[in-house]
Amino acid sequence: NDECLRHGELWHTCASDGKQFQQVHFFLHSNGYILRPLQGDGLPTTIALSPFSLVQACRLHTAEADEQMSWMRLFKISIFHHGVTHFFATQGEKADGERARW
Repeated sequence: NDECLRHGELWHTCASDGKQFQQVHFFLHSNGYILRPLQGDGLPTTIALSPFSLVQACRLHTAEADEQMSWMRLFKISIFHHGVTHFFATQGEKADGERARW
């Protein structure tokens, strides 16, 4: 078994299944990650990373929106091998720092 490098609560949505965020418990491993929904009976989702994966900080639709919602910061993980992008959000007074640590 691969050791968990980091875990915590994040907001998540996948570009392929809509724009609605849900809270998840995120478990980061060296070869991928696991998403466990915090609400409902949803099953965990396991994502394998490939060498062609990219993590990027994201902005909201405008700089003004970023300023107005300074308590929320977005980032995305694009897995080109699977053709999928997962979006995540951190929130709180230290959202910038939290996003950087992920």
